[in-house]
Amino acid sequence: MRNEEIERGGMIWKTYPERLQEAGITWKFYQNELTNSVLTGEEDAWLGNFGCNLLECFAAYNVEAYSGFAPALQAQIADIMPQTSKLEDEVGKEKDPRALARLRTRIEHAQKRITELQAQLPDSAEARYGRLTNEQRALHHAACVTNAGDPNYRALESLPFEGEGKA
Repeated sequence: MRNEEIERGGMIWKTYPERLQEAGITWKFYQNELTNSVLTGEEDAWLGNFGCNLLECFAAYNVEAYSGFAPALQAQIADIMPQTSKLEDEVGKEKDPRALARLRTRIEHAQKRITELQAQLPDSAEARYGRLTNEQRALHHAACVTNAGDPNYRALESLPFEGEGKA
């Protein structure tokens, strides 16, 4: 598995959990939220899964069918767009040809990423989930278990701490 495979997903070889499912053995992958989520700031730092669920990278688990996938894509697009605009502003001010070439490359990569994310939107969340077979849904549900049903889902609470005699 290579980093770019993790980033773009779609890996197709059969995983151990798929074999468990075929054998009728119940299994689940628990997490607070999937890697592509709308968690931000403190929520992300404390509740994010940090990419630990590698099953999200495999096509069989249809992570795109997760209800939070489309909002996460939209959030990523919203994050990249102002960065791209800032780079485009820098292009007009840059005089060094090598620095200018680097800026243009960064803009090109950002625009390509936006296009890729936008292309995924129509086939995500409910649109994707609605086309899954019962077997695909079973795999998806087992791999994408979150704490969404908990009344304290995403709740953070400050805890007092005393270290070296200081609060």
